[in-house]
Amino acid sequence: MEFLSPGMLLFAATAAVPVVLHLIMRQTPQRVVFPAVRFIRRRSDANRRRMKLRHLLLLLLRVAALVLLAVALARPSLRSGSLGLRTEAPVSAVMLVDTSLRMEYLHQSRTRVQQAQETALWLLEQLPRNSEVAVLDGTPGGGGFQVDLPAAAKRLRALKPSAVAVPLAERVAEALSLLEKGEHPYRELYVFTDLARWSWPRQAQGRLQAARAAVSGLQIYLIDVSAPQAENTSLQVVQLSRSTVAENTPVEVQVELVQEGSREVNKVVHLRLADVTGKEVQAMQQTVTVPGQGSQPIRFVLGALPEGVYQGRLRLVGQDALPADDQRYFTLRVHRAWPVLIAAPEPAQQRAVYFREAIAPEQFRLEKRARYQTQVISLDELSGQELSRYRVVVLLDPFPLSDKLWNRLAGYVEQGGRLVVFLGRHARPQQAMNTPAALRVLPGALLEAGRAPDGSVFLAPRDYQHPALRLLQPLRDQLAWDAFPVYRYWLLDSLAQDAQPVIAYSNGEPALLERRLGQGVVMVMTTPVSDPPGRRTWNTLATGLEPVPFFLLVNGIMDHLSMGQEERLNWTISPGLAVTVRLPRQEPVRAYRLTYPSGLQEIRRARGTAGQVVVSALEEVGNYQVRAGSNPPMDTGFSVNLAPEVTQLRRVEPETLQALLGEQFHLVRTREELRRQVRLQQVGRELYAPLVLLLVLILVGEWLLSNLFYGLRQSGQVQSPRWSWRGWWPGAPSSKAAADA
Repeated sequence: MEFLSPGMLLFAATAAVPVVLHLIMRQTPQRVVFPAVRFIRRRSDANRRRMKLRHLLLLLLRVAALVLLAVALARPSLRSGSLGLRTEAPVSAVMLVDTSLRMEYLHQSRTRVQQAQETALWLLEQLPRNSEVAVLDGTPGGGGFQVDLPAAAKRLRALKPSAVAVPLAERVAEALSLLEKGEHPYRELYVFTDLARWSWPRQAQGRLQAARAAVSGLQIYLIDVSAPQAENTSLQVVQLSRSTVAENTPVEVQVELVQEGSREVNKVVHLRLADVTGKEVQAMQQTVTVPGQGSQPIRFVLGALPEGVYQGRLRLVGQDALPADDQRYFTLRVHRAWPVLIAAPEPAQQRAVYFREAIAPEQFRLEKRARYQTQVISLDELSGQELSRYRVVVLLDPFPLSDKLWNRLAGYVEQGGRLVVFLGRHARPQQAMNTPAALRVLPGALLEAGRAPDGSVFLAPRDYQHPALRLLQPLRDQLAWDAFPVYRYWLLDSLAQDAQPVIAYSNGEPALLERRLGQGVVMVMTTPVSDPPGRRTWNTLATGLEPVPFFLLVNGIMDHLSMGQEERLNWTISPGLAVTVRLPRQEPVRAYRLTYPSGLQEIRRARGTAGQVVVSALEEVGNYQVRAGSNPPMDTGFSVNLAPEVTQLRRVEPETLQALLGEQFHLVRTREELRRQVRLQQVGRELYAPLVLLLVLILVGEWLLSNLFYGLRQSGQVQSPRWSWRGWWPGAPSSKAAADA
């Protein structure tokens, strides 16, 4: 128990007044002349004992009334675990405001950050004088106590939402570490939050428990500044079919539209695509209906693009309470058509016709719309080619090559080249294909040709997770592989440790294998795709009726090999994000110009190896442009987006808050609730009102008892009690009491 006005306890000394009066004004016996002395003495003794008991009872009530009055005037209060804190005692306080972009949610013409600032500034005025205050936001980094309260108010007014905010639970741990260093014994943490689930991950429980245990005299207040019945429509992560493609390749852009709220909404999604200089290239839009608490996928297809770097923006048209997730950004790079070398037995042009038409149709080649620049040569001409000029080298039904040529092919792959081999009838004798030089490239030694003249063997992919099967995956349930039987195929023995089957035949034997050598990749298929239709054909993959599986498979293999390790052009904002940007030319640069999404330009010193720069200290979401070098300058760019979970409005469960913050936190929403909770913790629960009520009851009881004990009595009838100030003095009995005596 504590007393807000302990000086008033001195008033309790007045409790001695009734005791003194009781001793001074004691009732003196009165002499009565009566003949029956014996009975008078008995009556006198009984009255004396009864009067003594009444006097003591009234004395206790009067003493209790005076003591209780003094205690009530001292304003006692109850606090759990308090050690004498008074209302005006200074405190060490930290005000932590969530400044994630989700706090831009607009309600009643105010964002959540503005609501938090107003409440925090009001609270700052309520703190005791000489308190020390620190103001923290949701971005990572240290902080300290402000010089004085006006400095804290200035810091509060300067807070702005930031894209690099971290979950609030992490900042709470840092705030507790700061409070541990506070100079005052009583420490308070005020957290202004919308209680979104993302800000309170359960994984922070251990760290918060340790931080709470280290701070004594701690009270945590969660001030809920969320908007009631909040609703939001948001664009999720942008998915590109590929972010690096060959020219004249369509690009698929997919995004999901999510509605948080019970209302069905109709939204228009606009897509704008521009080159890296900002010139618009394509624009399109779709109208989408999203059910309440539901989602709807959206798909755009960008037309074939010439070589260059392109940046796009997806935008929700119209007003929205939370603008942070109404826009998404992406960047893609378009390369020139990849050069591909195709080597086949004579007549090479006829042997290569199926494969070449699948990846680069003649009409596309004539119109210069083909994704691959194909050159067909005979296997005899392969030794005279400069392999490094080609992105992919394809061997169709090769015969045994010289060890020198096999070693050249192995070196080409190890330096980052891509090689595709389709084994067929010309791989004889197989002993000549099993030389050490050949096995540097092939995934295993050739045993013999397997046979299935009845057409019972066909390609049977077990799953479609490999990148080479990406084009087949959407049609996996519609592809009739058994309509394209494989009559003959090579069996392999002793597969290399780094060889992995990609597709198997229906009998379990490997059909398509992948092997990584150094920086490059080799893919080998154990049946050819160059046989013309006829009695001796090894399969009908390319010659069957509507060979869609063959077309998709060959293009998937080429996409996988030609693209290689895809350049990363799209990033998610995070604290300390550093983006590596590949330049169009392999040359060292000393500086580069960075253009921010806001349009601000900055010259930065280049960091990184030749042909690339590293861009760090990014705090904005959007499309960035980079220009480096000269004669001519190299223009490129990248995009940075906000993680979709940051703007989700779903609230955290109370059980999670309890686990993270323990018993010391108090959840409030209004200023009145906050004032009541703070006063309850700082001042305690005041007992003034119940003490005054008890005092009134005691006074009423004393009045009733005094009039009952000393009220005038008539023979055979008791008069109604009546009050007299004389009843307060023990030595001033009523006339009836004196007559009884």
